[in-house]
Amino acid sequence: NRVWPGDETGNNAPTRHAGILWNRLFKNNIDIAIDYHTVSTGNDFTMFIFADMRHPEIQQMAELFPVEQIKNDPGLSGTLETALVEAGIPALTVEIGSPRIFDARKIALTIEGSMNVLKYYNIIDGTMGRTSKDAKTFFGDAIETIHATTGGYLELLVDLNDQVSPGQKVAIQRNSFGDIVAEYSAGVSGEVAVVARDALSEPGSRVMQILYNSAESII
Repeated sequence: NRVWPGDETGNNAPTRHAGILWNRLFKNNIDIAIDYHTVSTGNDFTMFIFADMRHPEIQQMAELFPVEQIKNDPGLSGTLETALVEAGIPALTVEIGSPRIFDARKIALTIEGSMNVLKYYNIIDGTMGRTSKDAKTFFGDAIETIHATTGGYLELLVDLNDQVSPGQKVAIQRNSFGDIVAEYSAGVSGEVAVVARDALSEPGSRVMQILYNSAESII
């Protein structure tokens, strides 16, 4: 998800594959799009949406989902969502939690929001389900990523959806003897969006991500 819209004559297989899909399937056949994801192996994610809410139609789509968190996000070059938006096609990315599992609760929320979108565009009939307003969704426009500074066993002191404040200790690392070798603190006021679930954490790996509003104070 880093090569869209691709190039049919590109110098690698993923770029060519993306280009074929884009030119021969997506480009002239899509009115709106929802891209479904889970986080990478070894991590856990809230029920989350990335949406470029500078576009009113995309904001409307995002707010139809009863999710836990929504990030007002300008997009990342090479992703399918951003390629679609840049082509004038309203699109957003839905993150459905952990990889390699069936999370019944998050799947149900995803279906409810997706059905709301289909009803909003009169593709199907029916009564609207719950939306972000009903779910009391947390909105942010920035993410702080905390990376491990050393290797060791990771112990989280907060979990998904927890509110944190600047200076609050959120995780520690221990060596094989149980000694604390690193401590990690939040630098912002926000909500925990992503956490590492693997017990072992190497230098540079993601420990946690916190969704926050950039207008708020940061230390």
